[in-house]
Amino acid sequence: SRTTSTHGAVSSSPPALRADWTAGHDGYHHEPGGHYHVEICPSRPGGTELIVRWFREKLAAFADSHPTVIEGVRGQGLLFGVKCRVPNTAFQAAARKAGLLSVGAGDNVVRLIPPLTITEDELVEAMARLEQAARTVEADLQRPAAE
Repeated sequence: SRTTSTHGAVSSSPPALRADWTAGHDGYHHEPGGHYHVEICPSRPGGTELIVRWFREKLAAFADSHPTVIEGVRGQGLLFGVKCRVPNTAFQAAARKAGLLSVGAGDNVVRLIPPLTITEDELVEAMARLEQAARTVEADLQRPAAE
């Protein structure tokens, strides 16, 4: 559903990802239990930094939830590298199959290079596609090797 926040931005993202920029100086809306929601808007002052922080946190949680596939996340700004435990070509192929383009790099890394104008919805979609790719690789690891 589309909603308009108190600062006039229109969002069609899930309510779990929306927050009012006026809720806190850091752009986060903190809730009981340590949970927070964030509204990502690159055109707002500090918006790109907020995107970077949000995406880095999501990628770190992604790495933690797929320890047999992903070793860790590195990078600066919106240039991220996902260090793989499996051959990076296998993860890159699974990501491509999931509809996500990435670039292979040295040290068994897959680079993620989103545009600076990426939207909240696009980041959510990218994370869903990364999850799909990791699950595909995990399923491949479960299959017995051909004899």
